[in-house]
Amino acid sequence: MEYQKEYIRYISKFIHGLISLVLVVTITFALMQTFAFIWITLDMPLETVVVHERPVEVPYLLRIGDINIFTPIVREFGFGFSLRTVLWAIPPIIALAFAKNVFKKLKKGHTPFTKEVVRGFNYFAIAFIVVAVNTNVITVVFASIVFAMSFIFDYGRSLQDESDTIL
Repeated sequence: MEYQKEYIRYISKFIHGLISLVLVVTITFALMQTFAFIWITLDMPLETVVVHERPVEVPYLLRIGDINIFTPIVREFGFGFSLRTVLWAIPPIIALAFAKNVFKKLKKGHTPFTKEVVRGFNYFAIAFIVVAVNTNVITVVFASIVFAMSFIFDYGRSLQDESDTIL
């Protein structure tokens, strides 16, 4: 039993770190899309700079003496603004935040059969289904499996509660 708890804790620590990394990348991507929107909609002053040995016009936010503070060069890396992309970045961020919370609790040694973990798993599954609806069939199937697993964890929680009341 102790081996299983340590294994869950170890795996949860790894998954928590992985989810944290993916969450940061997703938020960064959404912010770059937002910066692209600002760049497109605002009439900012441009200055020509050399990027990869090519002259590129980039907007700058402000000038301090002889130094220009430039906005991120988001278009240079293939980012353009799409409201749909920014809006569809929100459900994955929410789903990842719920998953991160679940694995944070498991990492700390909580049993997976508590109300908080099951509720977080349910929220993650629902947010993941919202994400999956706009992607492909495999993702929808995987999201449905995660949602079904949340019911399995809920059943395990109820069995654990029942066992605790008997003892």
